[in-house]
Amino acid sequence: MTDQLRIYGQDLDQTMIEGLRGRGFLVDEIPSGPVDAVLLQAAPGEGPDLSALAMLRLEHPDSLILLSSAPPAPRRLIEWIRAGLDDWVDAAEGGSAITEAVESSVQRRKLARQQRAVVATLEHRRRQAESEERELSDRLVAVATELETEHQRLGDAHSALQNRVAQLVMLYRIGRNLSSHRNWDEALADLLEQMKLFLAADGMALLLRSQGGERLAPRAILGVDEDRIEEVVKTFGPRRGELEFAETLFPLESLSNGPLTACADRREPFSTTVVPLSHRGRDLGCLVVAKDYADGIAFSDDYYFLVTIRTVVAEEVAAAQAIHELRRLQQFQERTLEQLASGILTVDADGSVGFANRTALDLLGASSADDIEFDQQLRLGAESPPLRRWIAGLADQSAGTIDARVHPRDGGESIPVSLIVSSLPGEAPGELQYVCVIEDGRQSQALEAERRRAARQKELLIMAAEWAHDVRTPLTGILHSAELLVDAVGKQSGSRHFEVIRTEVERINELVNHFLDYARPVQLKEQERELPGLVSEAAALMEGLAQERGCSIETETETEAGAGPARVRVDPDQFKQVLLNLLTNALDVAPTGTVVRLRVFAAVREEISVAGPPRPAVVAEIIDEGAGVKAVDIDRLFIPFFTTKSEGTGLGLAISEKIIRAHGGTLRHERVAGQTIFRIVLPQLETGPREDDETKTRRRGLKARG
Repeated sequence: MTDQLRIYGQDLDQTMIEGLRGRGFLVDEIPSGPVDAVLLQAAPGEGPDLSALAMLRLEHPDSLILLSSAPPAPRRLIEWIRAGLDDWVDAAEGGSAITEAVESSVQRRKLARQQRAVVATLEHRRRQAESEERELSDRLVAVATELETEHQRLGDAHSALQNRVAQLVMLYRIGRNLSSHRNWDEALADLLEQMKLFLAADGMALLLRSQGGERLAPRAILGVDEDRIEEVVKTFGPRRGELEFAETLFPLESLSNGPLTACADRREPFSTTVVPLSHRGRDLGCLVVAKDYADGIAFSDDYYFLVTIRTVVAEEVAAAQAIHELRRLQQFQERTLEQLASGILTVDADGSVGFANRTALDLLGASSADDIEFDQQLRLGAESPPLRRWIAGLADQSAGTIDARVHPRDGGESIPVSLIVSSLPGEAPGELQYVCVIEDGRQSQALEAERRRAARQKELLIMAAEWAHDVRTPLTGILHSAELLVDAVGKQSGSRHFEVIRTEVERINELVNHFLDYARPVQLKEQERELPGLVSEAAALMEGLAQERGCSIETETETEAGAGPARVRVDPDQFKQVLLNLLTNALDVAPTGTVVRLRVFAAVREEISVAGPPRPAVVAEIIDEGAGVKAVDIDRLFIPFFTTKSEGTGLGLAISEKIIRAHGGTLRHERVAGQTIFRIVLPQLETGPREDDETKTRRRGLKARG
């Protein structure tokens, strides 16, 4: 045993005492302090007195009380237990049974005490835990109250932050809309609408100063009456340039009368706030906010927003004005470049084309600048270096001129051009851009050819007049002498020879008239006509000749997608003369049983002249299936007096080409798939009503006076 049990023995015999001590118990015959157990021994037939047992229980309340005796009556044992006895041991079982019972009972007692101690400890801890729980609950309530307070504060801060974020979003949208909107008036209207809704104001207005700054005028108004605007113009307008005005927000009531007071310092109600706008020391105007405020304190909620909006709007108004001016200059530049007869393009050192005007795109056969292959389409010649290498040899900020040839993307015939190249600084340091001006060499060639043609025409006219005079004078004498000769020899024998002479003289005279017609400048009496109608009229006139030749004439009218009507401005009589001449030639060579076709169509883009770019045109084609013109004769088709007919004058095609050229068009010969095509190309008449000279003069006069 690790712990010795202390026993108080009452009325024990010595044998019992020794037996207990031998088992390790401490036996006291006289009680001295607390004991673990009290052992009583009774003689057979006897037992403890109930009152004495009760007194013993009072003396030893925490000790185990046991009785060793002969078996008592059950009723007697119950009375002992009620008086305070804990256990009973049969004395007949001997000392070992008594000691075991004592030991077992004492151990149970100790376990019970330990359990009670544990229970007490647990109860103490429970009470302590409850106390701590109450304290924790109180602390949680306090923390919850504090959290609720902080939550409320965070909610207020969140609401304020949302308001500021909403202000920032609105400011961003305002700045973006003003900067990117192509219609500035619409952008200003949107600005006022957004600000009016955001501030819950009755109205908004934007007043801007003129470029000189002398005049203040409303640019956009939303819900502000005219009287209030006039008062702002009257009171705020003259204060241009005052420094304190650029930094302060004023109530209109303060500007109109009384001492000048800022909105934030106002003690009285006000209904109109004037927000001055300035940018880099330049007075732009002001914003007008129509909203009722009780005083400066009530105004404080909107103060910072209006201060911020003042900066943003001032910046954006200034930027929008600058952008508007830049756009106007850009539009002017783009329109100017697009109207130039010269091709303009920009290229970097790598040969990438950044910009090309319409003339350059037409020359290079490209739809956009990205389609241009710079080195491939612009070449200096077989013996020359690539154009890009020649450009790289130009000194900074210098210019050079060189002849080159343009090779269109469609593989057509190359075009002679003159290049003027100058360098410009690029965006990055040391980077260079090059501006190329492309002058179409065909224009100068055409002008030179036209100059030579005009000179030749003048010489031809003089020569024709002299030649006609020199020829007609002897012809008149020959005809008069023939008449006299007939009279001398007799009419019967001389009339046949005279008729031959007269016929040949008239043929020579007709030839002289044709030559004079060709030499004279073409005088046109133009009208606006539908070309298919003129072609149909000419075809109807030639039906008889076609039947004589065993052929037929068919007309076809087409229109390319996107092209306008086949309407032209022509001299109907002279144009029909050209058609009749070409139809006559076609019927003369067309095999019997074939069809001569007249095809008319409007084209979106057609080369009308060698010197000009493609443009909308109307085309008329006369197509026959004859043998065609020999290759050696093609270049002489439109030369006067050249003909392949035995009785032709050689002036028909020359006069026809001259008439078409006077109309601003071209007459060309083509041979395609065994068919001969004479192709007339005329400028298409612009859509819309055409002003007569009187209307043009009146409009110019009104414009000059306005």
